[in-house]
Amino acid sequence: MVDEVTMIKTAMINAGYAVAMYIGINVELLGILFVVMVFDIVTGVAKSIRDDGKHSFTSHRLCIGIISKLMMLGVPILIALGLKSVNQDGKGFIDGIIGVLTLSEVYSSIGNIYSFKTGKTVKEIDALSWILGSFRAILENIMKKPTE
Repeated sequence: MVDEVTMIKTAMINAGYAVAMYIGINVELLGILFVVMVFDIVTGVAKSIRDDGKHSFTSHRLCIGIISKLMMLGVPILIALGLKSVNQDGKGFIDGIIGVLTLSEVYSSIGNIYSFKTGKTVKEIDALSWILGSFRAILENIMKKPTE
């Protein structure tokens, strides 16, 4: 059973690398974002337990948080696939998006640590909503342009 799980996990990781390499995503930057996201989850759990007590922390809330992070991780991949589909090289653009998301997660983690230590609430920055709104506006402008 353990060998099957390891084999499936290895196949999924290899498939992820293959997709990232095909669409031109910097795998190292994506890996850094993933690690920072995990750190943000851990610090968020600690902050939540400190602020609201251990009874307010639920597996449902954690599951929603993890799914949210995985969806966030998918944003640069989706944008890269979209750009690839129209023969555009958006490597710098995608790296920038990953960078903004990473800094947002770092900010959130530091805020969680500060809140945990002091008991004070820190204002969150929602970089993903800003990125999604901006990219959606760009796409709408592209689709509104008349073809020549």
